[in-house]
Amino acid sequence: MSLTGKCVSIIVNPHAGRGRGLRVWQEVRRAFDKAGVKWDVHLTKGPRHATELAARATQKGRDAVVAVGATAQSTRW
Repeated sequence: MSLTGKCVSIIVNPHAGRGRGLRVWQEVRRAFDKAGVKWDVHLTKGPRHATELAARATQKGRDAVVAVGATAQSTRW
């Protein structure tokens, strides 16, 4: 599934990997901008906060939800 032109919510764990999550997020942001993906970003504030943010994004009708942590891996729902 191509995300070009889609609206995506991105959930970032800024504390993952001693701050590496934010650096990975910058890489994801650049790739999405280059691909023409519309996005909004939300930083987690604690345990299970990502689940709450993903539920809100789904309720808002986002085309996809992407979770970004400390590895170069991301997850899309």
